[in-house]
Amino acid sequence: MKTSRGQWSLAGVVAGLVGLAISYVVASVLGVAQSPVVAVAQGIIRITPGGLVEALISLVGTLDKPLLVIGIVLVLTAVFALAGHLARRSWWAPAIVFAVLAGIGGVAVAAEPGATAIAGLPVMIGFVTWVVVLSLLTEPLERVERARAELEAQPE
Repeated sequence: MKTSRGQWSLAGVVAGLVGLAISYVVASVLGVAQSPVVAVAQGIIRITPGGLVEALISLVGTLDKPLLVIGIVLVLTAVFALAGHLARRSWWAPAIVFAVLAGIGGVAVAAEPGATAIAGLPVMIGFVTWVVVLSLLTEPLERVERARAELEAQPE
């Protein structure tokens, strides 16, 4: 009847990936040119020195953008796991992590050429999804933690 850190981290990963998927779907439905992850990738390319970009492209060829997107998703997955782990101690810490990620995504989307006000909607919906899904996934874990604490507090 004990939860593990892995369960909390997994809850964060699942919530994060669901939020990413929802933001991608919303971006597609709204006809937004770039999903938030792709917009971040484009932003990274824009701020990376040209010589480094050219060297990396010569190294990996046309796989440059797919590899960058995969790298971003892997980093996000680690951050989502951290958010889930933080949810074990407080409700606000993962919300801050998700807010920072949403802020980065929002800035990246807004910096895209031809971005409109609607372009930020997928990021906002993704943020809300992260928070709600993490809450739904961690609530049963919190119940187990509370029950365990009550059992341990009972005199023998």
